[in-house]
Amino acid sequence: GVANWFVRLAVDDEVISVFGDGQIKRDFLYVDDCVEAMLTCAACEDAYGQVLNVGNDTPTTFLQLVETLIQVAGTGRWQYAPFSPERAAQEPGDFYSDITRIRTITGWQPKTTLEDGLCRTVEYYRQHKPRYW
Repeated sequence: GVANWFVRLAVDDEVISVFGDGQIKRDFLYVDDCVEAMLTCAACEDAYGQVLNVGNDTPTTFLQLVETLIQVAGTGRWQYAPFSPERAAQEPGDFYSDITRIRTITGWQPKTTLEDGLCRTVEYYRQHKPRYW
């Protein structure tokens, strides 16, 4: 959700608020990679009945996400914002996937870089913006 919200703000040339110091890490996975992971698991008998993380094992800070997004979009700006007490209480800190198991069992790993995924996403939303907002 947060990546799509940031994309919307960048496409609309708005300010993106980066909470705290922007160093909290998440993994962002492009939808094509997610679909490929599911199909790969469906075709791999060794994956049947397994619980596997599907994600990106290269964590990205929120600041890296926003700076990359603004670079590829060519629009948008960002600013630091303090955490409200409620937001700070709900923030889990760094959270990203360990995909060792799915890689070992199926050979799957994400192929789309953050920059490429954001570029494709920005292009898509610009083309179909009236349908989304």
